[in-house]
Amino acid sequence: MAIQKGYTVRKRNETSYEIRISLNGEKFYTTYHVPDGKKMSSSKIEQEIAKCAINFKDELKQGFRPKKCKFSEYADYVIEIMRVNGAKRSTICGYRKLLERINPLIGNMELSEITPQILNHTYQKLEKSPKKQGNAVCKPLLKEVMKELSITQKSLRDKVDIAVNTIANACAGKPISVDSANKIATALKMQTDELFDVHISEEKLSPKTVSHHAKLIGVILSQAEKEMLVKYNAYTRSQIPKAGSHEADYFETDEIIYILKCLQNEPLKWQVIIHLLIILGGRRGEIAGLRFDKIDWENKQIRLDTNLLYNAEDGVYTDTTKSTSGTRYMPLPEQTIQLLKRYKKWYFELRIANGDRWEESGFMFVQDNGKPMNPTSITSYCRKFGIKYNIDHCHPHKFRHSYASTLIVNHMDDVSLAKSLGHSRASTTKNLYGHVMDRAQERSASIIADAYFKQA
Repeated sequence: MAIQKGYTVRKRNETSYEIRISLNGEKFYTTYHVPDGKKMSSSKIEQEIAKCAINFKDELKQGFRPKKCKFSEYADYVIEIMRVNGAKRSTICGYRKLLERINPLIGNMELSEITPQILNHTYQKLEKSPKKQGNAVCKPLLKEVMKELSITQKSLRDKVDIAVNTIANACAGKPISVDSANKIATALKMQTDELFDVHISEEKLSPKTVSHHAKLIGVILSQAEKEMLVKYNAYTRSQIPKAGSHEADYFETDEIIYILKCLQNEPLKWQVIIHLLIILGGRRGEIAGLRFDKIDWENKQIRLDTNLLYNAEDGVYTDTTKSTSGTRYMPLPEQTIQLLKRYKKWYFELRIANGDRWEESGFMFVQDNGKPMNPTSITSYCRKFGIKYNIDHCHPHKFRHSYASTLIVNHMDDVSLAKSLGHSRASTTKNLYGHVMDRAQERSASIIADAYFKQA
């Protein structure tokens, strides 16, 4: 260990030197790293270590206090602060989901060890990560093992922290997540590949998803910088990945007409759900969260003010709309009013038929026993509906994009459109649907020509 003026240095390896400084009876440590690929003489390294030591001492005098804390531990602390300060459950759940990919890469690193270069490598690894972990389909052995051990689906649910529907799907030979398959195998004290055929996805994360991961790292390191646990936010000095441009996918008018025609062959509940996705342009959770008492039959409008959501931790739960502007009254065409009246009659007949089995929830769209439906079932139904009628990429949010594009083409102004969609700012609407607006603008010449020159 070399003793210098005001600090001591210990060589860790050829490119790393530990610096110790004593201040007011306390000892503090930092590390100087020789830049990758850079050849430096011994005297030059000594000069750079001296600069590092001086800067570190100045930072200590200003209040900076390095603390040994792993990124994963600090991330949990920051997310808990967000939760206590009122962040939505869906936001917290989303952040925790992002950390499932981030923590294996930098979770065990000390906050002070995270540099821009390390983050750049992290982004590169994220870009190569599969979009999904893949899925798992059970082998016949799963049922045999459960039978041999006298384990029912319900008793298996008590052993593992996954939904009953997931276990039912597994036993029915339907794909489930690899994580759920691992939990089931562990509960049965067997290897996952003994009970399941695991299929790994080859599709990579989109630039937008990589960007979401990077931004969360930035938020966490920003809090560490505020608390003076790191000298600077390494995220701001890294090559931050761009989200990339993504055009909203929507149905053309003739496709919507075809969908409405196909809906006539479907159960009434699903007719109404898809019809409202088309007519209201609401988010999936907003449609699932509708109640009959929110319908103003006289003025032909409905109030959107509730989100029915689902996550693995909380199950099905209610929340407010995504933003403060999300609560809104939406007009209903006469055709929709008549369909809703038919559905209300059917709904109350269903309630009477179920008798004591019925559990009143107040929601328009429920299971056969009156309990609120899982909003993810809307996505599942749309996918099956699309396959059945040969409709490409049929999913709930595509109807929302279709609603917006139809209003844009028919010249609704930006502010009114944002209000109809429940966006807090018109700029959000422009960013999402700018390409549709551009195409509508391109047709302006034809409109002018038809108006002024057609009869000339």
